[in-house]
Amino acid sequence: MNLQELRVTPLDFKDLEQVVAVEQTLADPWSRQGLATELAQPVGWRLAVRPADSEAVLAYVFGRTVLDEAEILRLAVVVAARRQGVAGLLLRHLLDFLGRQGVRVCHLEVRGGNPGALRLYAKMGFAVTGRRPGYYAAPPDDGVLMTKELIPGEQT
Repeated sequence: MNLQELRVTPLDFKDLEQVVAVEQTLADPWSRQGLATELAQPVGWRLAVRPADSEAVLAYVFGRTVLDEAEILRLAVVVAARRQGVAGLLLRHLLDFLGRQGVRVCHLEVRGGNPGALRLYAKMGFAVTGRRPGYYAAPPDDGVLMTKELIPGEQT
């Protein structure tokens, strides 16, 4: 996949069915209602990676900012686009966006049994700050808390 041919755009209600389909490929999918509620939130941010010539959603991220701290609530990639740099592209774009907004720290939680995500976040400068044993029920897994300090003007 040529990352140069991708664009990052807002995610909104017109994308709901595509996001629901991606969620069904995940270990702990969010419900259609949960996704619709998140899309309706007046606060936070929702971004998608799309091909330059299409409205197809290849990846998305949901999150919130409170004062100068942000939290990534969900980041997912369609199966066909995984392990091709799409998540990294989205994460770099997001961190740059947050830095320009004056955010100084970004938090997230990831399943301990997701080595690909753990490697990506570590590569992007996130550090493990805690663990929630048995946090996830289906399938059972620990929650790993990670944080990245953002430096104003720094490119990720």
